[in-house]
Amino acid sequence: MSDVEIVALNQPLDPEIAKIMRGTGMSGGISLPHRSVTMVLHDYSSADNVSFESTAGFRVGLRNSFMIINLAFSKFNFDIIWSPLMAKMNNEPDMAPPSPGERMVFSFILADGGYIVRGLRSSSISPACAMAIWRARQNLMGKDINANDFRAELDALFAAYPRSFPDTFFHESCVLGD
Repeated sequence: MSDVEIVALNQPLDPEIAKIMRGTGMSGGISLPHRSVTMVLHDYSSADNVSFESTAGFRVGLRNSFMIINLAFSKFNFDIIWSPLMAKMNNEPDMAPPSPGERMVFSFILADGGYIVRGLRSSSISPACAMAIWRARQNLMGKDINANDFRAELDALFAAYPRSFPDTFFHESCVLGD
């Protein structure tokens, strides 16, 4: 993602982001420096905007080699993976700790299967979720994680939980904008 990115409704996603998502098969990604989450809903319909704009859950879970952010909307959900391997490869800058009580604000971008932006939303997360993200990032950046271990843990996790993860899997949760 470039330093300055203009995102507009009914326009294509940033070509870099679309290329990464097409190439990896991922349906979402997070940029902590930009406080931005991009989600691709391959079977998008205009009715999905109501779900995207309504109440949504935000959960943070820490694994051995990655952090997982779960976004739960009424009609769909996304499990977004953040890995220190990707952060180091992209020279992601360090993240300052949140101030006590800080409610980080994220931009949420919803695109359709053709990588056209269909929804934009800015919402805050709770101070506890903000701190959980910062702590998880610090913990993971301090580890020596290799690609094979990351892939094995990721594959095992999705094999064990192909549809959804139990609530106990997550360390913090909140409602967007709460």
